[in-house]
Amino acid sequence: MMSDSDSETQPQADSGKGGPVQAQAEPLETNKLNQPTLAVEVAYATPEKQLILPVRVLPGTTLFDAVVQSKIWHQFEGLDIDSAPMGVFGKPERKPKERVLEDGDRVEIYRPLLVDPKEVRKRRAAKAAEEKASQEKTSEAKPDTKETKPDGDEGQQGA
Repeated sequence: MMSDSDSETQPQADSGKGGPVQAQAEPLETNKLNQPTLAVEVAYATPEKQLILPVRVLPGTTLFDAVVQSKIWHQFEGLDIDSAPMGVFGKPERKPKERVLEDGDRVEIYRPLLVDPKEVRKRRAAKAAEEKASQEKTSEAKPDTKETKPDGDEGQQGA
């Protein structure tokens, strides 16, 4: 197990002007015990705050272990890393406690969806259909305003 001094975990917080500040992962280095370490990042975001933490881990470290080592949950009230879905570079991992990281990986902790995307699409389609039906009713209720020109020459033939 690594101590806090074996890893770099300086937070890179959002400046509030366009997204998180990202630290560059450094190439393979060694720790104080001359063991090779990998540079990974641990990321989490809420609508109000985004954070990417650079972390040095030993080869063989799992996705979940890197999150624990980063202590990112201290920066976000209510973040439960035991139940939060996680992934690497946008690809969800079903077993974060088994997925071994590689140098340069970015571990992402995902927030639960507040609304099911399928439900949002259904609501949007229903609203669009309702608006279309309303427009059709409105156009049917208006009298036909096309002018018809009477043909004054009808029935009058030369005598």
